[in-house]
Amino acid sequence: MKRIVYNILMQAVLVTILTSWVYGQKKKLYFLADTTNTTKHNRYFEISSEGKEIQYYMFYCKCIAPYQKNVIFIYHPYKTKPIFTDELPNYHFNSWMELSNLVSEKGKDFERFYELFIVEPISGNKFMTNPVHLFIKKEEVVE
Repeated sequence: MKRIVYNILMQAVLVTILTSWVYGQKKKLYFLADTTNTTKHNRYFEISSEGKEIQYYMFYCKCIAPYQKNVIFIYHPYKTKPIFTDELPNYHFNSWMELSNLVSEKGKDFERFYELFIVEPISGNKFMTNPVHLFIKKEEVVE
């Protein structure tokens, strides 16, 4: 009888561990940030930097509560190792509509569920893939 209870307990622990491992995995998302093939008036994001330390992709979408600021994904060029390729990587790229829906749905918890990589065309017909992080500016406290 003790052996049966022990086996059931061990199976329950194993199922719990496997479930947390499977559901704990972040889904990788890829987005192509191609400003070269989009007219300036049709762009829904911009690529820029804050000095040499922070590069960012700002999307013109106020999708995260309290819906006052555009969505920004950042990377640190000196800390992050981008991947450079001679051809467009063979990823499944998410459309802007898919990405904005996921950002709206998960909000500030986006990074608990997803790992976003932004692929950017660079000079010489090459591509740079950057792992990026959602930037959430803390609200200012007014006393």
